[in-house]
Amino acid sequence: DDRVLLFVGALDRAHYFKGVSVLLKALAEHLTEDRIKLVIVGDGDMRAEYEAQARALKISDRVKFAGFVVGSVLPALYALAHVVVLPSTDSSEAFGMVLVEAQACGTPVVASDLPGVRSVFEEGVTGMRARAGDAKDLARAIAHILNASDYSTWRARARERAERLYSSEGEVHALQELFIQPNTR
Repeated sequence: DDRVLLFVGALDRAHYFKGVSVLLKALAEHLTEDRIKLVIVGDGDMRAEYEAQARALKISDRVKFAGFVVGSVLPALYALAHVVVLPSTDSSEAFGMVLVEAQACGTPVVASDLPGVRSVFEEGVTGMRARAGDAKDLARAIAHILNASDYSTWRARARERAERLYSSEGEVHALQELFIQPNTR
């Protein structure tokens, strides 16, 4: 049975920092099992370069470039994926909304260890960090989740964290905790 990795992001020069090349290299050199597939959702002027890289690495049979996908379809893709990967290469990655979206759909995440994305998931609980730009470390983090004996627990914790921290109810509760404290005078 296939293990599906999912990347969602723009494939243009303005988003050079998304790390698609690093992810392709991780798949080719370290995640070599045929059952590990990668779906890349997004489009842009660098797509042809990434497709050529996949061919050169001889993994084009394991990589699907899905192009632009309407937002209403994304939750189904997140839910089908085993891991959503955000392999950003530098701190131009400010937050990583795809990590929140993936967790809301119950999918664990792997992301580069960068200031903008560290707080979006819980290391070793709902996701794993990898050194930015390091294909081997990225593969290690992905494999850790794919091979977890308690994988279903990872999915449940991802959904729970997203609901607790990023749902409107979670945000209201956080604001209440912040502003409505017992009178200590």
